[in-house]
Amino acid sequence: MASWVDVFSLVATLSLMSGTVYGLLSLAHQCHAAVASARESLNRKGIRVSEHGISVAISRHGRTPEECMDALVELLHHNPKRRRALSDAMRPMLPAPSRPLARAVSAPQFRQ
Repeated sequence: MASWVDVFSLVATLSLMSGTVYGLLSLAHQCHAAVASARESLNRKGIRVSEHGISVAISRHGRTPEECMDALVELLHHNPKRRRALSDAMRPMLPAPSRPLARAVSAPQFRQ
């Protein structure tokens, strides 16, 4: 005959196991809901996610050269930085060396 300790141990073990299974199932459900929410959010932004991969919807309407030029002029007009000459813009923006650079002792000689 089973004593009350055996019955209590059985109930405690079964409740612990069922609680673990319920926790795992609810965690899996929450993960599935989060993935579905993220997929729907990406879908609204034009990114389609499926089991075959990802596809991005792009606008078929490209910019005309006039629109590009207008955007460039607008960007240059509202740029607060000092404008430099083209030759200055072509040079890299490196600080001047504090001491003269040493020349190579022996440069390789190439035959012509």
